[in-house]
Amino acid sequence: MKRLVTIFISAVFVAYPVLIYYGLTTFSPAAVGIFILAMLGVRMAVVMKLSFHRLKPLLPLTLAAALPSVCSLLFNSERALLFTPVLVNAALLGSFGWTLFRGPSMVARFAALKEPVMTNAILTYCKKVTVVWCGFFVVNGSIATYTALYTSKEYWTLYNGLISYILMGLLFGVEFVVRKTVKQKG
Repeated sequence: MKRLVTIFISAVFVAYPVLIYYGLTTFSPAAVGIFILAMLGVRMAVVMKLSFHRLKPLLPLTLAAALPSVCSLLFNSERALLFTPVLVNAALLGSFGWTLFRGPSMVARFAALKEPVMTNAILTYCKKVTVVWCGFFVVNGSIATYTALYTSKEYWTLYNGLISYILMGLLFGVEFVVRKTVKQKG
């Protein structure tokens, strides 16, 4: 049951821009904010049951998603909800960027899940990839800000609900190919 709830909640957050677009064309911003906050509450409850250790890294992202929802609820603001991708990118930039100064880098932390023993070359590579992801979050967050401020909900949804995911997938794919090449050379 926990797994199904986790999958459902994850799907809601991946589909967030489309849900916001649909929600704002059907309901008030406050009602949409309540829905998002409820989904965040359920997600946090599921994660807390799993382990507090797994909850801690999710707090910045959860707060980044909750703040616009709270603002939309308090002020019935449609625009507040459009800033969720901006704040999520900022939270990811902060999380990834922080690890560049307080290692290991975020990508090295992910890599350690599959490869517990890593050479200095791998750690250096992981740090470079973390820098690339930081750059991605800056660019993606900037475009998300532009779409929230200056475009229609349709363009906002198109970028934040499709194009940004395609760009993220491309970055994952390119990094995967580069990593395999680096690994074969090393």
